[in-house]
Amino acid sequence: MKSIEQWLLKYSDYYVMAIALICLYAIFQIKFNFAFWMGYSEKADAWNEIITNLSYSYLAGFIFYLLTVTLPHKKMKGKVKVALDSKLNMIRSNYKACVESVYHPLKAMSLDITKDEAIANFKEVSFYQKCKMGYFQDKDISVVDYIRLKHQENVIRAAELLEYKPWLSSETAAQIEEIRNSNLPAVIISLTQSIGKDQLDNEDGRGMLAGEVYDLWTLAKNIKF
Repeated sequence: MKSIEQWLLKYSDYYVMAIALICLYAIFQIKFNFAFWMGYSEKADAWNEIITNLSYSYLAGFIFYLLTVTLPHKKMKGKVKVALDSKLNMIRSNYKACVESVYHPLKAMSLDITKDEAIANFKEVSFYQKCKMGYFQDKDISVVDYIRLKHQENVIRAAELLEYKPWLSSETAAQIEEIRNSNLPAVIISLTQSIGKDQLDNEDGRGMLAGEVYDLWTLAKNIKF
């Protein structure tokens, strides 16, 4: 559930615009007798003058805010988005490759593969089997080491994305933080510890690893700028 502060920040521009529209209404209503459904009062000249002056002041401030803050921010955000999309696409590609790591290198993985299907595929192979994705990347590496490597790359990219935090919504920043602080490394360590690692290389362990990787892939696909 979002806090009140998060809602206020997310929709602050709408609140500012709504107040500006109210001020315009007040000016038309009072100065030009341009009565809407609320009507107007002929006995409140003093109050009307105060309201009008406040409305003029607010509108002047609103226009200044629009020209010096909102428009430059939106223009810069468009430029920043190009860089952010590039990094995010690499994160998505890395997690997709992790999900594909147990596939035959010439077999294309369906983009709409379900979590259950991914887990079933992982259960069929060993952690220490040679990673099929290494075929394309000249890496003689096991499945679990490949996943560890790709996640480490994504943690670095997530940190780079968070350098643009002023340009991110609170929801997007939280999603990227979730990638950076993922417990996937802890899961890998727990499943591949030197003592008893052969016993841990079983269907349950493989399913756990596949579930963690798939959830991160789904999270990355849902991030929007």
